[in-house]
Amino acid sequence: MLQVTAEANAVLREARQRNGAPPEAGLRVRERVMGHATKMLEADFQDDPVPTDQTIETPDLRVFIAQELIERLSDRVLDVTVTPDGPTLTLR
Repeated sequence: MLQVTAEANAVLREARQRNGAPPEAGLRVRERVMGHATKMLEADFQDDPVPTDQTIETPDLRVFIAQELIERLSDRVLDVTVTPDGPTLTLR
C-alpha cells in the first residue's frame, strides 16, 4: 500500500485548504493518458472515492488511489522534496 510521509500529509492538507476543498475531501490519484502512449499521474481533491479506489487513511487526510495504480504504487512512498520554489511532492 502507498505510504504517505508526515511531511507529504502536511503539504497536502495545506493544498486542500488553499484550493477551498472541504476538510473531509481526499486526494484522488489517477493515471492520465496523454497522446499515443505517454502516461502521467494526475491528482485532485474530491469528496468521495470512486467505488474501485483504494482508500488510504492518514491523519486528517484520505488518499484515493485509482484501481489501475494500486499495484504499481503499492511499494512506493509519497514524500516531499524541498526545492527553491517550495515543497514538491515526489514518489520514491
